[in-house]
Amino acid sequence: MSSVNLEAGAADMCCASCGKSEVDDIKLITCDGCDIVKYCSNTCQQEHRPQHDATCKERAAELRDDILFQQPESTHLGDCPICFLPLSIDPQKSTFMGCCSKIICQGCAYANTLHQNEENLEPACAFCRHPLPKTQKESEMNKMKRVEVNDPFALLHVGVKHKVEGDHEKAFKYWAKAAELGDAIAHYYLSVSYREGKGVEKDEKKGRYHLEEAAIAGHPGARYNLAVNEVTFERALKHLIIAVNLGCDRSIQMLKECYKDGLVSKEGFAAALRAHQAAADATKSSQREVAAKFYAPQKSSQREQNNLRRLLIPNKLHQRKERLDRTCPFCRKLLPKTLDEGNANAMKRVEGNDPVAMRHIGTVHYNTGDNVRAIEYWTKAAELGDAMAHNSLSIAYFVGDGVEKDEKKGRYHLEEAAIAGHPGARYNLGWNEGMNQRYDRAVKHWIIAANLGSDNSIQMLKKYYKDGLVSKEDFAAALRAHQAAADATKNIDDNKMSTDKIVVDAADFCCASCGIAEVDDIKLMECDACDLVRYCSDKCQQDHQSQHEARCKERVAELRDEILFRQPETSHMGECPICFLPLPLDHQKSVMQSCCGKVICHGCSYANKLREREARLQQTCPFCRHPSPKTDEEINKNKMRRVAANDPVAIREIGMKHGNNGDHELAFEYLTKAAELGDALAHYLLSLFYRDGQGVEKDEKKGLYYLEEAAIAGVPEARYNLGCYEGRNGRIDRAVKHWIIAANLGHDGSIRELKNCYMNGDVSKEDFATALRAHQTAVHATKSPQRDAAEEYYRISRNGG
Repeated sequence: MSSVNLEAGAADMCCASCGKSEVDDIKLITCDGCDIVKYCSNTCQQEHRPQHDATCKERAAELRDDILFQQPESTHLGDCPICFLPLSIDPQKSTFMGCCSKIICQGCAYANTLHQNEENLEPACAFCRHPLPKTQKESEMNKMKRVEVNDPFALLHVGVKHKVEGDHEKAFKYWAKAAELGDAIAHYYLSVSYREGKGVEKDEKKGRYHLEEAAIAGHPGARYNLAVNEVTFERALKHLIIAVNLGCDRSIQMLKECYKDGLVSKEGFAAALRAHQAAADATKSSQREVAAKFYAPQKSSQREQNNLRRLLIPNKLHQRKERLDRTCPFCRKLLPKTLDEGNANAMKRVEGNDPVAMRHIGTVHYNTGDNVRAIEYWTKAAELGDAMAHNSLSIAYFVGDGVEKDEKKGRYHLEEAAIAGHPGARYNLGWNEGMNQRYDRAVKHWIIAANLGSDNSIQMLKKYYKDGLVSKEDFAAALRAHQAAADATKNIDDNKMSTDKIVVDAADFCCASCGIAEVDDIKLMECDACDLVRYCSDKCQQDHQSQHEARCKERVAELRDEILFRQPETSHMGECPICFLPLPLDHQKSVMQSCCGKVICHGCSYANKLREREARLQQTCPFCRHPSPKTDEEINKNKMRRVAANDPVAIREIGMKHGNNGDHELAFEYLTKAAELGDALAHYLLSLFYRDGQGVEKDEKKGLYYLEEAAIAGVPEARYNLGCYEGRNGRIDRAVKHWIIAANLGHDGSIRELKNCYMNGDVSKEDFATALRAHQTAVHATKSPQRDAAEEYYRISRNGG
């Protein structure tokens, strides 16, 4: 037993000072500092203080440690309020919405932007749908409205604004109020203020208190700092493990060093690695990965990096061979042995107004969570002409990270970085112009970036070339310039001629019939069916038809197969428009909303029901917030409204309803219309109608056409049926291709057919193993904790629980 518990027992029922029992009207009060003793009055508590003081402090410390070393369920950021996945602790991967004070993940913000651009909608908040502020003044007004209702996030951000402006006292007041309302980041900023004495008198004890409060609330940076400042290794290790479980990279690095020094066991470090990976994986989704690729800045100067690498490698080899101390290959000073030494060297360069060193120190502050100081250093580096600092500032202003959101300033710094030769900034400018349909300006930016060796820019130019927005000559010139920039970064020994050539066939420039070239006003047109030849007129095409017919048919079949056997990115179900995870192939695990025609996964539908039930709200659609229909008649009315608006999903649903009621002819009409509008499942259902002769005359050829169209659009069942059709006709190689594509989409029937083919020797062990892994990956991609909870709930409901 602990010495702290020696006073327990009778103390629970009697005053620790006078011994009076808790009976009748006498109520005992627990000690203010601990939970060990009780008193009948304040007088008794004061008289007993000298005897109890030491034990009280010891117990209070134990109680504080119980709270301090408790693993938080999530980080201080919590979950994204749209997709319900944990927010990344990397502040660049989420954005603060000033209108509703919600922090939205990068994936949901990006999806919302795409949706608005596609539909030509006014930019609005991804959560509350409030119009986004168009000016800095509007943004500040939104935040001040939230401040008036004591919103801790808004108070925090207004405090940051005052900090950037140099008004530390005002910043401290806002952070203090936000901390009182429970904001973890505000506690963290207060700890920095007390430690540095900015806006308040230096107070190490108060700084420590606020750092602990931030850590208790799930702030990984605060937890890491506590570990660094702990006196005993045992306590530091506890802090590091908690931070690692929250996904803190710096903490896992420190644990790695401890493991190398023999301070942490192999099993303990392995467990920490798994926990860290699990925390990182929990913040990932396909939508977020797409957004990350879009927002990620490119490496600013590949040529500069490769040249530096070219210099460093021989230097290292020379030092290793001659057993020399490691030195800088340029100035020959000893290389720093620790990160702190490196940062100290950089600070010396900062004092000499070195822009690269300033940018580096700014990045160090950013990585430690001090975004405000990062902005200060980046701003100074940008003033001295550093392109990468301009690029970092542009991202900060666009996202509102460490500085007030300001699109105009973000655009300015992005342009300055691009002017200074930053390919990533140039690429982002092109993307921005493309999103705003200023394609000519976008192409100009990407050509400049491609000339600097930007891979992303050459990919965008390739896409625009295919879409007819870039001429063949301009694309070819950009390709050559891009290759030249890439070759310039290679060593002479590594230079090899690329096998990728720009092959220009004479057929591209001459009529296949009369041989006239495409010059001046003469424009050639491609063959109607294939892409092999071109003609100057319809007459030439007719004259050449007999010579070209056989090759044309062969090429048409090849082109069709290229499309047919291309792996779709997703199934026809696509992704849930709320959580952006792939929808399961099982239609029972999703629901179509009659009001907006969206198909929502059971996880999001269930989460919406829980929210409405807890808040006692009216039942609404999880996507468009339209009140949920209460009767079948209301559902049909909603669907018919969608039909009137040419919604293919609604049209297909009505068609299926007529089919189930036996009216196959009317069902066929609706399904045909839905298929014309691009609905994949309607194509699949039409193939069945033609196969069985329901509502239309039997036609195997048309049935096969619609089956292929459905398969191309990602319907796994259609792909499976095509495989069976090919197998029955002895074309087992084509059948296997179809089943592999369907298995990659998560189709169970296709993986069973591939298993049979493997046992019969028609599929190799490697191909079958690859298909198995892809099938498992596709199935796992449709799962989430929210969906698992929903499935369990509906399972219990079906069983009458």
